[in-house]
Amino acid sequence: MNLPDENIFVLGDLNDILTDPSQNNVFQTILDDDLNFLFADVEIANGTSSEWSYPHWPSHIDHIFITNELFDSFGNVSSTIYTIPIDEYDF
Repeated sequence: MNLPDENIFVLGDLNDILTDPSQNNVFQTILDDDLNFLFADVEIANGTSSEWSYPHWPSHIDHIFITNELFDSFGNVSSTIYTIPIDEYDF
């Protein structure tokens, strides 16, 4: 499927780490294509483990990547991305 003009985002438990060395990083193709794709959660991946999606492992394996149609919106100063610590919420 080719959707060249659509806003696409992929999110989920992708079960691997963004910060692995390039020679064994399963996401390297996406990371290298920064004209078309962006991992919106790369700042979290490079940050403190307390903000990681699976801090007890410790690892950050849940990711969001977006296509270039969303770059401007994501770059807006009011855009934020953060980990919601679901175990800290009382429902």
